[in-house]
Order: sequence, then C-alpha cells, then structure tokens
Amino acid sequence: MAASLLRANALVQTKRPKSGGKVRLVWHRRDLRLQDNWLYSNLESDESPVVISLFIFNKLDFQPRPSTCRPNEWDAVNIGPHAARILLDSVQDLRASLRAKGGELIIRKSSNVADVICKLISEQNGSIYEVYWNEEPGMIELQQSKLVKRAIQDRFPDVQIETSMQYTLYHPDDLPNGKMEWQHQLSPNKPKNRRRSTRQQQNTSSVATQIPPSGSKGLERWDGMPKIMGDFRKAARNKTKPRKCKPAPAQLQVPEIISSDSGECPTLEELTNPLVDCKRPILGLSKELVAKIVDNSKNRSREKNQSSFSFSTTGGEKAGLQHLSDFLANHGSTAERNLAETNPNNSAHISHYLAFGCLSPRKIVEEASNCVDSEECRWVISHMTMRDFFLYTCMASGPNFYQLDGIPISKKKKQPVVWKSFEDGNKELEPHWTRWASGNTGLPLVDAAMRELINTGYCSNRVRQNVASVLTKDLGIDWRAGAELFQLLLEDHCVGANWGNWLYFSGVGPDPKQRHFRTVSQALKYDETGSYVMKWLPELKKVMKDNDDETFLRPWDFCEKWKKNMIVNPESQYTWQDMSSLNETGLLRSKALH
Repeated sequence: MAASLLRANALVQTKRPKSGGKVRLVWHRRDLRLQDNWLYSNLESDESPVVISLFIFNKLDFQPRPSTCRPNEWDAVNIGPHAARILLDSVQDLRASLRAKGGELIIRKSSNVADVICKLISEQNGSIYEVYWNEEPGMIELQQSKLVKRAIQDRFPDVQIETSMQYTLYHPDDLPNGKMEWQHQLSPNKPKNRRRSTRQQQNTSSVATQIPPSGSKGLERWDGMPKIMGDFRKAARNKTKPRKCKPAPAQLQVPEIISSDSGECPTLEELTNPLVDCKRPILGLSKELVAKIVDNSKNRSREKNQSSFSFSTTGGEKAGLQHLSDFLANHGSTAERNLAETNPNNSAHISHYLAFGCLSPRKIVEEASNCVDSEECRWVISHMTMRDFFLYTCMASGPNFYQLDGIPISKKKKQPVVWKSFEDGNKELEPHWTRWASGNTGLPLVDAAMRELINTGYCSNRVRQNVASVLTKDLGIDWRAGAELFQLLLEDHCVGANWGNWLYFSGVGPDPKQRHFRTVSQALKYDETGSYVMKWLPELKKVMKDNDDETFLRPWDFCEKWKKNMIVNPESQYTWQDMSSLNETGLLRSKALH
C-alpha cells in the first residue's frame, strides 16, 4: 500500500469520456477529503466526471521567513515539522481515495503556485474549462488566492473560476449581512429600529469595524459582525443552520493524456531541512532545540505504525472518520475535557483533521448530532461554533489580527497593554522567552505543556491557555511571539484558530473578561494528582519526598535550588482562596487526598 501511495512517474492513461473532453481542475488546499467537499459537486457529466485533482506543496510554507514580532532578528515558518507530518499523511490518504474512485491526485512542489496551475491548464490544450478551489482564512492565504485568480484571468480568460469557503461550519453567504441584520439576529423578537443613528451603531462595543473587501467571495459581509463570541454564536444560530453535507463522488475519471507524471510527495526530511539549515535564529530558539523538534516529528511519524500507540496521530480523511466515529460512540459522553490530559479519551483529538480539512466541521456536527449519546456530545457541536468565531474574526479583522495592539473589544474603556520590548535593553527578557519556550520556567503545569508540545505537536486547550497567560500576563512578552512559536510547534495549526486564541487570552482580543490564569490553582483543579506534570517533568521525582506531598504543585517550597531558578514570582500563581488555604493549613489539597 505504501508503494501505491508514493509511486512516482505514474502516467495516467484512461479512456476519454463522452463529455466532450471538458475537464474541471480542482486545486486542493486545506480541504484534503472527498466527503462533504464542494470541489466535487455540480459536475455535469452523466457518467464519471472528468477531474484533475491537484495539490501543491508550496515551498514558501516550509522556508523560514522574517518573524512577525522580530523581523530583523528572528525567522519563523508557516508550517512546522509536526504539522508537516500530518499534511503528508493527509495528502497521501487523499491520493489513495481518489485512485480508488478512478481519479488521481497530481502532486507538485513549487514556490510559485499560480505558475504551476497555469502550466497545468496550458498542458491540457483547452480541455480545462473551470478551476475550483476553496478560500481560507488568513492574509497570506487570501492573498495567494487573489494571485492565482489574477494569473488565470490574465492568461486564460475563457476558463471559469469558482471559489467558496468550506473551512467553516456556517457558510459565509448564510450569515447575517450588515450591521442592522447582525443586531437584529441578536434580538430577533425585537422590531428593527431603522432610525438608529450611525453614531449609536458605531459606539456599540460588541460590533466589529468594517474592513475593505478582501476580494474573496462573501468577505464584504463582515461589517457589523459581533466581536464577542457569545453574540456571534447567538446571531449565527438565529439566522441559519449548517448546510447539509455533500456525498463523496461515486466515480471519477482523469483526462486521457497527462503530459507529465502524477508527482510524488516530498519526504518529511525534505520539508523540514530548511528549518535545520536556517542561518538566522528560528524565533530565538537554539539550533539544538530546533533540531529536537524536527527529530520529534520524525519519531511521531514512525510511532503511528506501532500497534501500542494509542493517540490519534495520523492525518487523512480515512483515519479521521474512523477516529471520530470511535470517539463519539465510546468516549464523547464521558470525556473529562477540562483536565490537563494524560488520558487520550478525554479529548476528541480532531483538531488536526480540521486544520487540514480531512474532516469538515459540518461532518463532525452531523456525526455528533446522530450518535447514540447525542445530547451528551453536544459540546462537540459547541466547539465547532467557537472555531467559526475565530475564523470569521480573522477574516473580518484584516491586518489588525496580526498587530501588537490586536483587536480589543473597546479601546475607549481600556488602557492599551504595555508590552516589554526585546529592544529596550531588558537583559532578562530574552532568557525568559527561551526558558518559557523550552519548558523551563519552574512552573510545573507550564513546563509540562511546553515539553509535550515540543515532543508531540499537541497539548490540550486547558494547558494552552495557561502557557499563554504566563507569557503575556506574567512575563509581558509580545503575544505574537507565542502565536508564532505555536505555529511552529502545533500539529493542528490553523491561522484563525491559533492566532485568534492568542489574541483572546493575551488581553488584546475579543475577551471581555481579561483572564489571568493562576497556574498552580489551575493545576490543583485540573491535574490534582499530578499525573500530567509527572509524565512530562521527570525532574519532579528527584525532589519529591514521597508520593503524597504537594511537590508536583509547588516544588519551590520543597527545593531551594528550584526556587532560585524561577522566572515568575510563584505567589502570583495562586488564587487568593488557595493562597489563604496554604497560609492557614500549609496545604493546598484536602488532607483526605494525602
């Protein structure tokens, strides 16, 4: 099977169908699936439709580029090693699925996506009459789409171009259009007040500012979109429902002659070599740490073939559908999803399938709605609407989504966050950054999360929130450095979800509560026995006196050396209630647990 998936130089030779030779070119991006994929809908052929499916490994996604937060000193990357591993799995799985239906996935590697697509159109001697692809949230992603459109229109004016947004649960054309409709959907039983002044509308704190159209279908609709997550979800639910899932194509054909071979996937080593060979620092990390991250991604790729490996660590639609079905049937109703995670069944682990479009959010909602324990699995549906909020906020915010000042809900009510600068002569700042990034802050929950992320490309949402809080609220370091590091490390990285969550929990985004997580109190609540931190911090065992003490929660109280190496005042990591309990009883946990 592996040989089949990776075979190179395979010329596609099938009979030309009766459709007059008309061919649709499908450019796959982060939509690596056949089920519920609009790209394969509305095909005119009475028999097997003729489709050329294409995926392009854009070399620019894997080559270091100037960092957003320190462009003159650091480099960053669009797709990191762990995400590259998932991407390779997903592309290979899509190729196998297409071949099983008589189709083919053409694979190309290039730094010029538009040139590859135009060359393929030219090679077909006029048989390609339409090109389909999906839009994606993110400035680079939308700009790439515009460049491809322009190139096709300039060189092949008779070729039809169709794009849509299929990365979200709700289709953009189904959401409210304009400020008045958004407001009406927030209070659908209240009559519309068409006399409301423009000034009143502009002063509504939960309404986003209009941005110029991005040139992508439906993106002009975001004037008036709520900035607060709850308001967005309420308005969306009142206005519409997710569209029905589309079936996978039953059978496909490819053109009789394709002048070049179908191409082969690059290796993980090929995709990650630019990181290892980069001359400038990758986000200020040591070369040794960057090499370790790359090696860990390769190890994870090998581990997926071991029968003893329990985590869902494989990309692709086939694995995603199987995993989703198993989770909803056996674990969805009992998952303790708020915990710092050691049990893989306490989380759905579908984020990497969503990130690369191996599963559509509509498919996930459909399966969760139809499972036996559908009421107990409604939280899965809720998470899809949360994800939509961040994706649409990304599209509605334009360049502000990536700026240091972010997109605060109300600039009038709040003083701007004062960030510490790497350039202001603060000698502690860079060491603090590198210790946070490598999991060496001295705070067990934070360090365990970062080490898990470095090793696996994953950590739970609970601990992601805690590490973001420490970097931004306690250390005062530019939130974008954290967002770009997560972009490097995450196997499930998606621009809208990752950067949106960093905005949210850093105090410069759409969070009205301005959360500051106290990591010791969080560990007490979500890792009460220390199983999570003990898994990732073996050094804790060296300072523990016995298995019943609280060393794993507050090692600085049991080890003087640990205390001296702290970069954050540990007293800032307790809620006032927990600090009072510690002062009064000398313990954080109940004696019954000791």
